[in-house]
Amino acid sequence: MKTNLSLLLLFFLIACKGPLKLYDEGNAEEAFVKLLAKQKMNETEKDLLIKIHADRIAQDEQIIDRWMQSDSLEVWPRVSGRLEKIETIQNEIYAVAEKQAIPIAQFASFKNLDTKLELANEKAAEYYYQRQQQEYQDALKGSKKAARRGYDLGNRIFKYQEEYKDAGATNEILKDIGTDYIVMIYDSSYLRTPEIISLETMITSWGLPETQFWSELSNNAKDFTRVDFWLDIAPAEVGISQPIWVEDRCINSKEIEVGTNTVEEWSEADSAYVQREVPIIETVSVEVINYEQIRTGELPFRIQLFKNGDQRAFAKKEQSVKFSWSNEFGEAFGDERAIELSCCPDSGWEENFPSEKSILRKLGDRMKGPIQEFLVANMETYEK
Repeated sequence: MKTNLSLLLLFFLIACKGPLKLYDEGNAEEAFVKLLAKQKMNETEKDLLIKIHADRIAQDEQIIDRWMQSDSLEVWPRVSGRLEKIETIQNEIYAVAEKQAIPIAQFASFKNLDTKLELANEKAAEYYYQRQQQEYQDALKGSKKAARRGYDLGNRIFKYQEEYKDAGATNEILKDIGTDYIVMIYDSSYLRTPEIISLETMITSWGLPETQFWSELSNNAKDFTRVDFWLDIAPAEVGISQPIWVEDRCINSKEIEVGTNTVEEWSEADSAYVQREVPIIETVSVEVINYEQIRTGELPFRIQLFKNGDQRAFAKKEQSVKFSWSNEFGEAFGDERAIELSCCPDSGWEENFPSEKSILRKLGDRMKGPIQEFLVANMETYEK
């Protein structure tokens, strides 16, 4: 507990320190950040901001000049990143100068910033271009991993140069080589004709071909210029229940007051007949029937993944998807004044049971998620 309090106290003291004190203690960066955040500076703080910025610029120029003397292209993305940060800070300094009424001419500026940044971006693009071309050569030999690495490198090029040599065209080729084109086929021998039609309708509604990560899935081989994998889906016999009615009955009776009668009774105290109101009690009853409508379906299926040209699947799985529909409502017969919490009708009303066709379409639509998960979990990149 004492340690936590000490840390909180230390944090509080640091947070409360002004820029001048931070600078005197050797924390120039913290002082710089605090100065930039101030709403209004005094003259001493303005002078300090100008000095710290000048020191930063001098240090950055030394670092950048040293990096630019390197013979390796690998350094240039780092040069570009540092120059971009310098440019951001410099623009922020100009905004603060205007806000604090400090002449911009008093601030040091990085020499030839635009020219050096342009050169750094060009050199960085060349660095990634050369690496892209190396991966491209391996990709042409059939390496999907090389194609994907090369494609990522190509995208890095475009960070520095929107158009650079033939990097764009190369990336299109790399994307094609790196993509796994998968065609889905299915064996419907266990399904009745109406079910086959519904499944075909469902698969059409999936919006294929579909791109996911480095895979493209279609149910039509004509969508692709080549086929890398075959995804075989074999649905088993569909189990769809008949419409099910479940009834829950209860009867409740209770006594209720329906009025009063006036009766005369002898009163010993009064030594006379007196009138008294007597409640009229009636027993009422109600029968409540609560209904639950139920219909379910289940579609088992097998998934297998084949590399084009192979007779043996390298991944397979038995799976099933389920559908469950229910509806509850109730009716009361008799005197509803007898209804109590222990015996009361459910709210709602009777609905039409879902048809076999609609259930099958729901089941078919639910196949898509497990199939996608299967592909993500089992797709492998084949290197030759």
